[in-house]
Amino acid sequence: MEVRRAWATPDATYAPSHLVVIARTTDYGPLPAEVESAFTAALRNFAKLFDLPLHELSARELFSCGSPDADWFVIASAEHVSALGRHWITENFSQLHPSTQGFLQAGLSIGIDEYLAARRRRFDYVRRIDELLGSAGLILSPTVAISGLPADGWIDEAGQLGATGPEIYATMLQNLTGHPAITLPAGRCPNGVPFGLQVTGPRLSYQWLLEIATRWEAQYPWPLTAPGFAPFTVSAAMQSRG
Repeated sequence: MEVRRAWATPDATYAPSHLVVIARTTDYGPLPAEVESAFTAALRNFAKLFDLPLHELSARELFSCGSPDADWFVIASAEHVSALGRHWITENFSQLHPSTQGFLQAGLSIGIDEYLAARRRRFDYVRRIDELLGSAGLILSPTVAISGLPADGWIDEAGQLGATGPEIYATMLQNLTGHPAITLPAGRCPNGVPFGLQVTGPRLSYQWLLEIATRWEAQYPWPLTAPGFAPFTVSAAMQSRG
């Protein structure tokens, strides 16, 4: 696959140059079967829409220097501690959600060497994605690697309410590198929960991603209301207000 390196914003009038499939940005193993089936169907439709082949890369091939997901957690938790302040965290800790408590506890334990090492690896991740996408490439991945979250929150093996596992998300890389991304409604998992296909573009390609989403919506429209609910209209909303 030829990869062009450029810094110009893609023109919204032309299609992507290449499609890169990355199921996971950190090696957490294969996707759950129900997510894999929805992801495969969405990839097939996306490749058909833009008449391009799919090039699959694994996390190991892409990031040999470290784990973007783990480094995002190090950087984000440490910087939350810095922003909130240790005194504020101590005073308000008992009032926070258990997942927030765990997140801040991790941030409090991170040393300067660990933090700076993660910051340095971040530059490698940015460079790698820039080189991979060039001026008009796209990365395709699941938005989340799970078919649904419990309504009451995430319950751990001990039956305690806690933080969701890092293997669930596929959005940490974009948060770390700053590359724009958009989620496209792309069918449903076997349990009926909607599936989201995440599309990541080159730097500054915000408008281009919106154009791609518009083209996807025209080809694969989705209902605007959940099953069993009446379609939303302005007149209905005004009537409900009396």
